[in-house]
Amino acid sequence: MKKLRTAVAAGFTLLEVIIVMVIIGIAATAVLTMVANLSNRQTDNSDLQVGAQLLQECGEYIVAQHRRDKTFYVSQLASSATCFGLSSFGGFGQPNVVVTAMTAGSDGCPASPAECKLVTITVTKSGTSLNPLNIMLVKYN
Repeated sequence: MKKLRTAVAAGFTLLEVIIVMVIIGIAATAVLTMVANLSNRQTDNSDLQVGAQLLQECGEYIVAQHRRDKTFYVSQLASSATCFGLSSFGGFGQPNVVVTAMTAGSDGCPASPAECKLVTITVTKSGTSLNPLNIMLVKYN
């Protein structure tokens, strides 16, 4: 006659339980590492969005003023400056505007009687700059 197994004999051994706990611990460590990296990437993404919005805001202001105010091209875009009253935000400094006169008929500037200026806008956070925004403004005489 066959002997029936008892409940104790049908369970897991201590070694099997320890191995499963180690595997679960390794998997949990991997998941926690991925979650921590995801949080860092979200912070970087947020910084990029803030910087891009500052660049866009400054660029839109310059283009709008160029269209609205006929003296803006000559008086305000005469030299490099910060972005005309736009303040720093989110750890980024004020957008910096560099104005460079272009030669008519070259580098994408239409031939005379047009005048062109290349406006380069940059923003910096903790010594690191985003890619600059370049705008070419044309004034037809």
